[in-house]
Parts: sequence; C-alpha cells; structure tokens
Amino acid sequence: MHSESRIERAVTIISCFIAVVSLVAGAIQYSETRQRETKQPFLTRQLELYREVSNLTGTLSTTPKENAGFEEAQVRFWTLYYGELCLFEDRAVAQAMVNFGNVLCDYTKTGKNYSVELQTLALKFNDACRYSLSKSWGVQLGELPRKKLDAEGNQ
Repeated sequence: MHSESRIERAVTIISCFIAVVSLVAGAIQYSETRQRETKQPFLTRQLELYREVSNLTGTLSTTPKENAGFEEAQVRFWTLYYGELCLFEDRAVAQAMVNFGNVLCDYTKTGKNYSVELQTLALKFNDACRYSLSKSWGVQLGELPRKKLDAEGNQ
C-alpha cells in the first residue's frame, strides 16, 4: 500500500508540474501575441513611409528637375524629411535621408548634374530601410548587392 501512495503522489506532482508549465507557456505566448498586436500599427506606418520615401528618392534621382513631377516629389520629400518620417525612422535611415537631402539641395541650387550621386544615395537609403524593416519585422532581407550600391563606377 505504501508504494501505491508514493506512485499516486508522484503522478499528482507530475500532473501539477505539467499544468504549471502549460499555464506559464500560455501566458508567455499571450504576452508575445499582445506585444505584436500593439506594435502592428507602428510597423505598418513605418513600412508605408519607407515605401513612399523610397519612391520619392527614386523619382528625384531619375527625373530631370525641369520635369513637373520632380518639383512635386521634392516638396513631398522635404515634408516627410522634416515631418512624420522623424517619428518612425531609425538612426541609419535618418542618416541616409540627410545624405540624400544634402546632395538634393546642391543639385537644386547649383544645377550641377548629381544624378549618379542621387541614384547611389537612393539605393543606400533603400538599403538602410531594408535593414531597419528587417529588424522591426523580424525577417531577413539582407543587403542590396554591393555592385548595385556602388553604381557610381558603373555609370
């Protein structure tokens, strides 16, 4: 009889242990799901803004400044530069924006042809966005190919 009570006690302890482990695992999973849901609006807006600025840098680096689309893209770029993007960008993306903006200023003020530099900086901006989104979303995007980023020598 004594050995039966030991077995019953062991089964009870093991059952309680399994129940506690299951409860803790459920609480952890709930917490992680809740955190993802809370971050979702931020991550979605960050993705939208990065996409928009990516399109703007592409337009500004490939469109002649005499084109009407250039002026519109430039106004929107500076609006995001000084506005909403500041709330969502990380340091690398912010630096890429500054680098692109500096050359864009020179291009619009001097009239010198900076298209190769702007295209290279547009790609570097996109690379910074890819890295930022990779961290934010927890996906592996990797870097753009070096050959593409070092386009200055190819043009």
